[in-house]
Amino acid sequence: MRYAFERSRCRRQSRAARAAGIFGLAAFGLPAFALSAFAPAVAAQSAPATQAVPAPDIGALADTAALRTALAAHAPLPGRRAARVVHIISDSAGSTPRVSFAVPLLVDQTLRDSLGATIRAHLRTTSAETARTRTALLITSGPAAGFEHVTVTEVPPTLRDLPGFRRKLGDFADRLVREDEKLVGRELAIRIRLHITEDGGVAADSVMVSSGVAAADSAAVRLARTVRFTPGRFEGEIVPMYVIMPIRFIFPD
Repeated sequence: MRYAFERSRCRRQSRAARAAGIFGLAAFGLPAFALSAFAPAVAAQSAPATQAVPAPDIGALADTAALRTALAAHAPLPGRRAARVVHIISDSAGSTPRVSFAVPLLVDQTLRDSLGATIRAHLRTTSAETARTRTALLITSGPAAGFEHVTVTEVPPTLRDLPGFRRKLGDFADRLVREDEKLVGRELAIRIRLHITEDGGVAADSVMVSSGVAAADSAAVRLARTVRFTPGRFEGEIVPMYVIMPIRFIFPD
């Protein structure tokens, strides 16, 4: 490394920061990376890559007759099975369950919002028995309206080139501290949402949680745009997915 200030000190910092790390995905809802860097170092929060989603009794969660009638009044969902699976997520007792499309990128947002609101309007208030459960339903809207319980398997996207990513991670941190020596001694955390395409590319990104330093946020976004993934799968089918990538830049004293 070469900095414009205190070069020998920064070289010592770089060597000290080269801690070997591991990489993981937190899977359930939006997958999440946990990345930490001054030099190529990665800290991970790992969770199983494959998950089975349980399917409690829908009768305890919704007015099934009213829900079927409401679904019949909606435009049909896309034909792909992955586009028609929704999760009914029940949190604490006394609350209204949340509705989440399993693969939201396969459904037009207007239809997704409208249909999600319709389903939620016919859900029962969460009871002690249904609290902290997650129900997967295969939904059919339009004239053939209906729904059924399903158990689904989801495999989130995985990074293709971890060693290459680690090198880039260190390079970006190196540039940041070269351009602003006031970063020395600080830690900056950023959370970015990425749209991973069916060919493993990054189609879109947005900063969900800012570090408070615009240059670091911008660097994290630029870094994320260079990443390639093995695409995610839903029920064995390759599908586009969102992932959440937390990046933490660490600049030792």
